[in-house]
Amino acid sequence: MEKNFYIGKLYLKNFLFVWIGLILFFLTIDYIQVGKSISGSNAKILYLYYKSLNASSILFPISLVFASIITFAKLIKENTLVAFYSLGYSDRDLISVPFLISTFLVLIYIFLHFTPYALAEERAEAIKIGADYYKGSEALFFKHDVVSKSGKVKSYYIYFSTLYPFKSSAKDVRLFSVLDERILEVIMAEDAYYRNNRWVLKPAKFLYNTDNPVLNGQAIQIREYPQATLLKGFKPKILNKIYENNSNFRLYEMFEAMRLLNLKGYSIDKLKASFYSIVAFPFVAPILILLIFILTPISSRFQSLNLFIFLAILSTLLIWGFLYTLSMMAKTGNLYGELVIILPILILSAITIYLKRKK
Repeated sequence: MEKNFYIGKLYLKNFLFVWIGLILFFLTIDYIQVGKSISGSNAKILYLYYKSLNASSILFPISLVFASIITFAKLIKENTLVAFYSLGYSDRDLISVPFLISTFLVLIYIFLHFTPYALAEERAEAIKIGADYYKGSEALFFKHDVVSKSGKVKSYYIYFSTLYPFKSSAKDVRLFSVLDERILEVIMAEDAYYRNNRWVLKPAKFLYNTDNPVLNGQAIQIREYPQATLLKGFKPKILNKIYENNSNFRLYEMFEAMRLLNLKGYSIDKLKASFYSIVAFPFVAPILILLIFILTPISSRFQSLNLFIFLAILSTLLIWGFLYTLSMMAKTGNLYGELVIILPILILSAITIYLKRKK
């Protein structure tokens, strides 16, 4: 138990030191480049806040690995690793603590992507270009299908003059209800907002076709209501991001976006790549920690400690950089996420298992 506490404390301390250090370095370089283009102290503070969250996400996996290298190097330098082996501890006993801690932190990292943490990059970029993050998108047109109890598909063709996705509201809304290629009704509203998984239109004007029109009679019936509730499940933020080809989603929004695109027969390759980069790519860190530990010398007498640190850091940068580049390319839709994210992770895992059995 004391061994686990010692190694765990050392690893966590090194991780926080490396992670915070890399984030500060990232922020410094970025602010030197774009700081002058951001006007106003409040905007600069907000930009640094969101950019720090974005940097923490990017640098998280590599910080876990660098922390393990520093931890292993300290154990070697102080001959602590040899002492643990002489006391009868196995490789599994020694690596289990850094591996489990890194895996647990990865799970927390994934959970954070269910929160606004996942949108930090988007908000930082909006501040950098001087855009209003809550600014509305204009002249949007969508289609929303609803299956009736009889099994027929009723389609709503929806026009938003202005949609405010992050306020879940809209201005000047027009809806055309179509069934069996026949327009049933036209719905108009000056204002609309999204509440409890439905849209509320205020005030709402309904225009119906007259079923049995008579000569010189009124062909269209008009009814007005203070408010009307409809369009269940028609989610504004998700649809606006799909419309703008934006892949920055919370995880639960990503699932919904993939479902909507699947229903409409569109490709979900970009969204799948984004999903893999969040839930699969970070697990490269625990795998690399295992691999580095397998190749770690017991004592500096068997191999130069400086050479070990240099090779470990260089290998980590090359592997992490290569996989990160592939994941970014997959997000553009040019490569399949399964081939450039999942497959390399499986290959790296297989190499680690092979070297462990061979050792």
